Amino acid sequence: MRHAVLRAFVAAAGFLPAAVAYARDYPTITNYSDLIRVINTAADWLFGILLSLAVIFVIFAAYRFLNAAGDPKSLETAKMTILYAIVAVVVAVLAKTLIGLVDSFFSSV
Repeated sequence: MRHAVLRAFVAAAGFLPAAVAYARDYPTITNYSDLIRVINTAADWLFGILLSLAVIFVIFAAYRFLNAAGDPKSLETAKMTILYAIVAVVVAVLAKTLIGLVDSFFSSV
């Protein structure tokens, strides 16, 4: 299960630079606000990918939970999958918050 999560994350992260590079208006970084705009665009893509993966894994865990048939090992696996999905959402939200904090810190300097 962990290998599948890692493979999905690496595959999603591999498409991120291509998606940013082939956007309609190619980002040209000439000042600080352009840099923040590019970072925010990349963070928005990554945020969406992480949330989508979290939803997929919650659905997968719910399926495993319903089909566990009372098997304690299957129930524990399903619970851990849901926990990992929640951790992924928390990490995504913290990453977006951290970008905002760094932006506000450097823009005030």
